[in-house]
Amino acid sequence: MNEQISVLLVDDDEYQLAHLTDLVRRLRPEWRIAGQLSTLTDIVSVLDAVQPSLCIMDVVFPEMTSLAAVRDLDDNCPMIFVTGDPQFAVEAFDCNAIDFIIKPVRVDRLEQALRKAEAILQARKAGMSDGLGSAGARFNSIRFLRGQDLVWSSLKDVSYFQAQRKYTRVVLRDQEGLLRLGLSAVQQHLKPSDFLRIHRGFIVNASHIDAARRDEFGRLVVRVKGREREDRLVVSKPYEHLFRDGFS
Repeated sequence: MNEQISVLLVDDDEYQLAHLTDLVRRLRPEWRIAGQLSTLTDIVSVLDAVQPSLCIMDVVFPEMTSLAAVRDLDDNCPMIFVTGDPQFAVEAFDCNAIDFIIKPVRVDRLEQALRKAEAILQARKAGMSDGLGSAGARFNSIRFLRGQDLVWSSLKDVSYFQAQRKYTRVVLRDQEGLLRLGLSAVQQHLKPSDFLRIHRGFIVNASHIDAARRDEFGRLVVRVKGREREDRLVVSKPYEHLFRDGFS
């Protein structure tokens, strides 16, 4: 792969985190360590800000399990879970884990998992993933499910996309439906100038934005044309720079 792979490492045990970091650096010296976390408190915002190619994380943390923390996220970032307790294996694969490693982490076992990750990332880059077509291809229309119907629509009529676990909610002014793709997979088929990623859970059509303002909690909130009474989309911090005054 031409693009450098970045990996986020998460473990609440400092020794285990250092050991895992050392193993990854030894096995994949060309990879970039995007970050090291010892808590799940800010995991969603960190994933938003860092956007790693791969995440390797422990399962059990004092505040919750990492499975609970990432269960509702879309599946763009491959996850490798590491734990000393095999009882979490089934739940891990329900969260779209690409591998599940039992501690202590052996070099050969981690190598096997990293190869899986590389294969998945290479497939995505080559456009082998399911969905609208080749990764990176741009389209003018979309087909999505609404109840038992498969609905055709122009992309310009879509107000925004919202992550719904493994799927994506497609929202128009007068209707909505589901797309059987994760949100980040959907993003690959959209023109960045037309559709703005404003949050891990939202991509909004720039031409459908009516206004953005701070709410009583200091959050930047987007108001969508034609759905003013229904939808207020919160912009996460890493994307607030998109809403400065000027030209685009």
